[in-house]
Amino acid sequence: MATARQHHYIPQFYLKGFARKPHKTAKVYVFDLHKGAWLPHPTNPKNIGTVRDFNRINAENLPPDSLETSLSAFETEAARVIRYICEKREMPEADEWLCTVNLIALLSVRNPRVREGHADFVKQIAEQITGLTLATKERWESSVKQMKEDGYGTDLPDISYEEMLKFYEEKRYDIKVGNGLFIPAEFHALETVINTLQARKWTLLVADDCAGHFVCCDHPVRLRWSDPAGEKCFPPGHAVAGTEIVFPLSKELVLIGTFEGSQRKIIADRKVIAMVNTAIIEGSDRQIYSPINEFEFYSTDGMILNSSDVLRHFKRIDHKRPSRKR
Repeated sequence: MATARQHHYIPQFYLKGFARKPHKTAKVYVFDLHKGAWLPHPTNPKNIGTVRDFNRINAENLPPDSLETSLSAFETEAARVIRYICEKREMPEADEWLCTVNLIALLSVRNPRVREGHADFVKQIAEQITGLTLATKERWESSVKQMKEDGYGTDLPDISYEEMLKFYEEKRYDIKVGNGLFIPAEFHALETVINTLQARKWTLLVADDCAGHFVCCDHPVRLRWSDPAGEKCFPPGHAVAGTEIVFPLSKELVLIGTFEGSQRKIIADRKVIAMVNTAIIEGSDRQIYSPINEFEFYSTDGMILNSSDVLRHFKRIDHKRPSRKR
């Protein structure tokens, strides 16, 4: 069988919950915050929430898509649980709740935006170390000698200190960070995140039949301060008090988890739906998903607006980075 290359970081079954009808051929409307418009046609979930080789691994005696295959098995069970919650409109119990928590944790820590932040940090450290190594000719030559004694780079051509310093100062390179760093770190973080999610008290919001619908986005787990007016000078963390998780389960259901309060169920009116949609859009990276090509949210001055006004409040800008040569 051909090796799967296009991997979903957001499961297809989950995205189908934001289609008008979640059947096999379900499609969702996609608003692109970079382009500032809805995509021309509703889109099949198999075409969104994907990154090439996102789950690809390089390990002996394992196929490169083995992680993708394993996650597919989990997603089959998670799909059953989410369908159950959506049908019953009640919080699940025991094992089914644990499956839901695992899904939230996976979507929280395994996301292209999270990886990009991790990669940027690693690149900064690598550049700082390289800069220190090139601070003097003696230090560079000592590092190269030690590297070759340890068996690294023995087949590389000899490069003078002056050539290497010029190469570094002119930034004629690009630093690539592979999945071998990301994937172990993500799964190491999962257990901690799962524990904090289980410690929270969860509210199930159910959209009133005539009040509108919830949207989703390409970074669906929204971690934020419970009181936006009291935002701190540092970002919220999963284990930090005074924070909440906003997680849309479907176009009709949303979970909100806090460390305070108690478990409850609330029927969400138009104002609550608009408020939740605002939080979800704020946490998005580029795309918003909706069952129809309109939704409501709150403006900064407290007015409920339609999706036609979303760009004035949430437009994302592409910052093109200068290309670098190897």
